[in-house]
Amino acid sequence: MGFVFDQVAANTISKELYTPKDIETLCFESPLVGMMPKWDQGGGIQYVGAINNALMTSVSTQDTIAFTTGSPSVYNRWQCAWKQNFASANISGMAIDMTRTDKGAMVDAITREMDNAYKSLGQALGRAIYGNGGASLGQLNGSAPTTTNVSGDTVTLANPSQAIYFQVNQVVQCSVTNGTTGTVLAGSVTLVAVDLMAGVLVASTGWASSITGFTNSVYLFNVGDFGNYFPGLAGWLPPSGSRPTSSDSFNGVNRFSDPIRLAGVVKAGNGAPMEETLIDGVILANKFGGKPNKGFLNPQDFSNLLKGLGGRVQYVTETAFENAQIGFSGVKIATPGGELTLHQDAYCPQGYCWLLNLDEWVLASMGAVPKNLTEELTGNIWIPQLTSNAFISQMGYRATTYCAAPGHQAVISF
Repeated sequence: MGFVFDQVAANTISKELYTPKDIETLCFESPLVGMMPKWDQGGGIQYVGAINNALMTSVSTQDTIAFTTGSPSVYNRWQCAWKQNFASANISGMAIDMTRTDKGAMVDAITREMDNAYKSLGQALGRAIYGNGGASLGQLNGSAPTTTNVSGDTVTLANPSQAIYFQVNQVVQCSVTNGTTGTVLAGSVTLVAVDLMAGVLVASTGWASSITGFTNSVYLFNVGDFGNYFPGLAGWLPPSGSRPTSSDSFNGVNRFSDPIRLAGVVKAGNGAPMEETLIDGVILANKFGGKPNKGFLNPQDFSNLLKGLGGRVQYVTETAFENAQIGFSGVKIATPGGELTLHQDAYCPQGYCWLLNLDEWVLASMGAVPKNLTEELTGNIWIPQLTSNAFISQMGYRATTYCAAPGHQAVISF
């Protein structure tokens, strides 16, 4: 008898093909996401952690002073809000009928849609892990839109490496701020072309005519995402030009009074040789008690750095956190501050390198990252859609990041 599609069959196929570790192989495109320690037992309204960033000051060579003056140690309480992201896989009634008697075709239909949904979530994780929480995917370079097919439909990113964040048919919104403050502008555009090398985005309609208040230096956002990412590296360790000010508020803490211990070490290379800037960053982190042993940078920066290092590297492969199925290639170099393994990550904006000790980080979540939300709620992976002739499988995650010692990490700009 031929293979007949039904909900039980679809659920069975999906459970066989999508174990937690198999899902991670689809999602963990970013080496940083893959290697960062995970903790999936989260709950409550937020993830809370404390940092002791200043020691007590009741110390003196005079006992009468040491015992009567000074202040206790300073602790800060990080209040890390949970953020969520969603994707869905859909199989239409037509696809079901077309593959009803062909098991292989039905398996292909299921895997194609579920693979792409999990990959989309992986890309969202890659974008978020390097961001500041505002969810901006990039900023325009200040040049006026130019005409390609529709008047004013072509724009260019200030950092072309961030073009990887965009897809054809993606709906994009804009704001004059980066998402950590302000509001999103009314209107949107749909992308019809993306030039990954040049950082050029082409919309189906004119940017200025479709978005109220559009300027040639706005920040871009995936529709609905404005201000809704968890803080990534640029939030915890803001680079030069984005350091904490007197009005700073990050996870409930004003970091202005102690920016190194609370917002990380920063080193601007200002055009110096990349290797020198990298070593300076490691030594600065060492100076303040840190021992970073991993560095993450854009593939173009990775390539340029390797050219300068020549043969002074050792090629290695490291695995994802508690998942030996996923490997990430890198190079190990010797620095005065100890061995450092460098990894190229396409989601890392060009021009920056983050030096980390991942033992002091965690990607905390409520359940697995990502997980099948439909199965969690109903016990079934696929359920009928109520508003169309189709089956749907909902995926997503609820997560945040936490760093126990920002002052032990560093961000450098080349």
